[in-house]
Amino acid sequence: MNRNRMKGTIKKITVAICFVLLLLQCRDSHNEVLWISDASKETQLRLEHKDESNIYKLNLNLEGQVDGLATVVLSDGHGYSKNIQLVKGNQDTTITIDWYNNFCELTYAPKSVTKGELKVSYEFYEL
Repeated sequence: MNRNRMKGTIKKITVAICFVLLLLQCRDSHNEVLWISDASKETQLRLEHKDESNIYKLNLNLEGQVDGLATVVLSDGHGYSKNIQLVKGNQDTTITIDWYNNFCELTYAPKSVTKGELKVSYEFYEL
């Protein structure tokens, strides 16, 4: 293969790779924020994506402060659940998990928390 032909092939491959990377970055996501204003009380939140498109991932961030132990349970309503344990102090916990529903039931259950608050940020990713 001559040099000019090789350069042309490399350029085509580079353009194709850039195109694929651009498509991957153009995923549709919806970032939402909810609050647990009194961390001493059990709270149930419904995290929702506005339509039933091809959801494949959920990104969740819990940020704030609790003065004791607590559990956060994520449920898909079909038998799958994920537990997150929170310990006393400042919280900045992010989890990213495979998720295939347009909603998630979040249950916050304090064990020894008497005060605090949590900001719940979430984002569903769709194809």
